[in-house]
Amino acid sequence: MLMLIALAPALFWGATVIVTTKAGGKAIQGTLGMAYGSVLLGLGTLFFFVIPHAGLAYAFNPRIWLVGIFSGLFWAVALSANLKVLKKLACRSGTRFQQRAKSSRTH
Repeated sequence: MLMLIALAPALFWGATVIVTTKAGGKAIQGTLGMAYGSVLLGLGTLFFFVIPHAGLAYAFNPRIWLVGIFSGLFWAVALSANLKVLKKLACRSGTRFQQRAKSSRTH
């Protein structure tokens, strides 16, 4: 069971971008929505796991927050670029690929 829990992020990481593009909207909206979800998950982890187990001094260490903010900024930029690329590849509707498949079957 612990192996499945450990593999869950790797299995679902690719699916999040595809689900976000299928939901519609612009790349910035998908990035903002995923960032809000990540902040909520992070705050929940902070208040319900880190503070009760490690204490306030560890939870509010400035070095940890600085590294977290910078890694979050880089993650948001990469996610935005990923969403833009998938939109250009027509993963949003799949119509370009479906039209190519239909035209290749008829010829």
